[in-house]
Amino acid sequence: MPKDGLNRVARLLYQALGSASNKKSYYWKNRVKPILKDLWPNDKDRVSPSLSTMLTYIAIASDKCFPDAVGIVINLLQPVTDVSFSLICKEILEKRCAENYPKHTLVLLNKICPTRWELSIAKNRFKDCLSAVAKADSEIVKDVHYKKLNDLVGV
Repeated sequence: MPKDGLNRVARLLYQALGSASNKKSYYWKNRVKPILKDLWPNDKDRVSPSLSTMLTYIAIASDKCFPDAVGIVINLLQPVTDVSFSLICKEILEKRCAENYPKHTLVLLNKICPTRWELSIAKNRFKDCLSAVAKADSEIVKDVHYKKLNDLVGV
């Protein structure tokens, strides 16, 4: 399947997961996870920033299954644009992923963090995410990924 097709499938999975309301855990475990784990191509040449964005949104939408979802999508991700990263950070904060799952949030942020910054709002939201992660788990500030991201954004 071409990249564009993968993007469409990822968007449909995200929309379906978002529509599952109080059955998100069930839908993640029985519908979305099997597709991503068993059927999704692992070719690095098919990964794109837009696909990484959609897969990240799927992980965030998985609600209580966020740690499991991060584990499934992490190797399918690459850095996203700073615009997407800003919106992802906003979603992470709103869904309280950083607060409830600080280690998994840090792993996710480390994988998708942009390599260049064009919007200061992305940096500000990123700082808020890192602060929420550190507040939820004070030991995480010793983590090498946290230190790297902290230096990058200048928290």
